[in-house]
Amino acid sequence: MQIYDNKEKVRQSTPLNEPENRVCGKCGHKRTKNENGPSWQCPGCHAAYEKVSEEHIRESNRKLEVRYSKYLEKSKRNADLKSKIKATVDSTLALGVGARLLSGTARACSCAGAVLMSPLVVKVLGAVLIVGAIIYLVAKYAA
Repeated sequence: MQIYDNKEKVRQSTPLNEPENRVCGKCGHKRTKNENGPSWQCPGCHAAYEKVSEEHIRESNRKLEVRYSKYLEKSKRNADLKSKIKATVDSTLALGVGARLLSGTARACSCAGAVLMSPLVVKVLGAVLIVGAIIYLVAKYAA
């Protein structure tokens, strides 16, 4: 192991193609022109740049992959939850309309014509809405 006594020897041992402002992959120390020590070693934690950077990158990538997979799982759960909430709201509205049609408290609009004015058609439509809403809810929550 070489020990450097002064800054002049350090400057002479630093290759010209190596960047002056190198950042350590272990501690994050940014090397400056005025620091002592070999050019291959971090002055902050004394780790070799080449060894630390490769290991640090692998570890960082592994951590990022874990975080990304957790993010994807959470996003999928949130999308499923949003879908179920929307299904519940839609079905509740359909159930309400169907119940009003079945009970006969719903008013038919004038644009619907004489077909919707028939009490039997209104009740059948209400029953279809209720059954459809229930089937829709069961299908959404079973999946």
